[in-house]
Amino acid sequence: MTNESFIKKMEVALIPDHYKFFDSYENNTLEGVFRSKDYIISRYMLAIVCIQNIQDLKSLVTEIRNEVKNKYKAIWVIREIGLQILIYGENLLKVNEEIPSADTFGNHAVIIQGVHVVDTLNNKVTFDQSQWGKIKFGAATKINEIINKTENI
Repeated sequence: MTNESFIKKMEVALIPDHYKFFDSYENNTLEGVFRSKDYIISRYMLAIVCIQNIQDLKSLVTEIRNEVKNKYKAIWVIREIGLQILIYGENLLKVNEEIPSADTFGNHAVIIQGVHVVDTLNNKVTFDQSQWGKIKFGAATKINEIINKTENI
């Protein structure tokens, strides 16, 4: 599956019910960012990243956090972003075993509320969602359901 067709499937599945906008990027770590309507204090986004080979996902998540922070001018407490990250590529089964954790504290300008890893070759999705006890944040479960329902991920 090409990157364009994967992103197009995600656009159809997520816009307009879950996100309102999609910003496409070229020559960056990010391929694109789905954005909700901007609220005064907080914003919610889903960043999409394609990886071609297995790499250090914790460093990748940190890089994505910093890139989103800079592009969307996030400021802790004043203008925060709740971010879901969707990492996809072929043959990522080994990566799925080492998925980075979502944030457990909201002490960042960009709070990682969920990390989804999609193996497009084997149609396998793994995710981690931030939570505090039984309270889950950021609709990662709903986004994961949508990703799983998307035919031929």
